[in-house]
Amino acid sequence: GTGNVTATFVGSDAGDTDLVGMLVNVTSANLTAQMTSLISSGDFYLDNHASSPGATAVLGSANAGNTLVFVLQNQATGKYILSDSTLNDIWNGLSGGTEYVSTTYTGLGTLPAGTYVGFEDLLPSEGSDFDRNDLEFVFQNITPRDPNVGSVPEPTTVVAGALLLLPFGVSTLRILRNRKLASR
Repeated sequence: GTGNVTATFVGSDAGDTDLVGMLVNVTSANLTAQMTSLISSGDFYLDNHASSPGATAVLGSANAGNTLVFVLQNQATGKYILSDSTLNDIWNGLSGGTEYVSTTYTGLGTLPAGTYVGFEDLLPSEGSDFDRNDLEFVFQNITPRDPNVGSVPEPTTVVAGALLLLPFGVSTLRILRNRKLASR
């Protein structure tokens, strides 16, 4: 069937400002034309410094059987990182780089089930730390070709850990506030 591809922002550990876009049925033969069209359209969404976890954006429409490639736009470096290693190497003049990871994600809280993709926003020549958590999304309405590409902790681990620590942070703030009020 046909449907919208939705990206849900999970988080970001990047200092640079990054956004995400999408290409449909891109190949090495039409890569330049598709990237030029995407860049000129400005169809990039979910700024990693302005978006909250759970924020969503519709990246476009796709049909069953289409091949999708997600594109990270790093506004500081002016580079674009593609979620297809071969196309990323062609676009960025690399050899053997994998600047993203992908896995099936079951969902938690405001984060829906879908395909988790974590990007690295720097190329190896730019001092990449290869942590692939600079821009993280869960994409809905897609079926990965290979859901076992790479491995990273699922966002459930990060979110669950943060949720477990939240009461302690709130309690500490409450205690400090009460001490400050009592000392007046």
